[in-house]
Amino acid sequence: MKAKELLEKYRANQCTAEERIQLQNWFHQLELETDAGFTQDELDRVEKQMWAKIHPETQPQTKKIKLWPSIAAAAVLLIGVGIGYAVIQQQDHSEKVKIAFQDIDPGGNKAILILANGTRISLTDAKNGSVASESGISITKTAAGKLVYVVKDSEAGDSHLSNTIETPVGGQYEVVLPDGTLVSLNTASSITFPTSFAAKKERSVSLKGEAYFEVAKNKNQPFKVQTALQEVVVLGTHFNINAYADEALTLTTLLEGSVKVAVDGKKAKILVPGEQSSINEEEFEVQQVDVESAVAWQNGNFSFENESVEAVMRKIARWYDIEVIYKGDFSKIKLLGSVSRKKKLSEVLRVIQLSRKVKFKVEGRRVTVMP
Repeated sequence: MKAKELLEKYRANQCTAEERIQLQNWFHQLELETDAGFTQDELDRVEKQMWAKIHPETQPQTKKIKLWPSIAAAAVLLIGVGIGYAVIQQQDHSEKVKIAFQDIDPGGNKAILILANGTRISLTDAKNGSVASESGISITKTAAGKLVYVVKDSEAGDSHLSNTIETPVGGQYEVVLPDGTLVSLNTASSITFPTSFAAKKERSVSLKGEAYFEVAKNKNQPFKVQTALQEVVVLGTHFNINAYADEALTLTTLLEGSVKVAVDGKKAKILVPGEQSSINEEEFEVQQVDVESAVAWQNGNFSFENESVEAVMRKIARWYDIEVIYKGDFSKIKLLGSVSRKKKLSEVLRVIQLSRKVKFKVEGRRVTVMP
């Protein structure tokens, strides 16, 4: 469909969601196209490529959960790695785009294991294979960069001993707990847990930061996650908890099963798949959300759903270990889209900058954000 027809449909309020996204991205490129000197044939070709990319993303998904499959993300990513990237390469020396030549790599599998006796083991540097052994528990690092706890004897293990795994800024890690529960730790996070659950009535762990859980089912031993503001109780399920100290809300998002979220002095609430609880010292609410966006980080993506500039930059700062400075008023600016966490910092900032709502200046590990 040509731009003129889309504009007429837009004026008549008859555009589909994907058509609105296509129009929006054309508008974003209007000035760039002129500066870059693309021919009309080239612009027509890009239009066809963009529509071909957006169309398959709108089809029903029958496979395993695919994070952020929305048409908005498809359009933004296409712009980011297609015409948008080519255009900005030609604008590297303009006053609007100031990205440092010395780029910053994304984060990766980095973590510290703290044993019960206080010993600290860098999992980043540890070789694959046996990492440690204590009280009948074998701790192994796999080739995929995952830490696995194996109970050698079901009766062994000291339930009074605890281990902690913490990821630095720019780190993430996966651990299989002694009960078989899989935990994916996001950047700047930590989890503390017993080296054995055998003698306990419940499986209780404490979390700081953000983690995704796939809890091993055991109806006789409820699994509990303690954070600063809440307690989450499950029997076996998949869920995500975002409990960063610098975020205004603690968010618990349920993908599968059911969980009970309890807060001191407030009535506990049961979540069903697709729901998210949000908690701070004043409020305790539950609402339907896009769960795929909430756990996008686990699949290696940043996902922004009408988020403030500050919220978006906090995610980026944790992953790339950068300092962020703001110059200007961002109170009315919201960002929408998705981009891979595997890209270098400059590529991520360039994609965000295509929103035409913010621009960046990078000096070393300091990023200045301007409207």
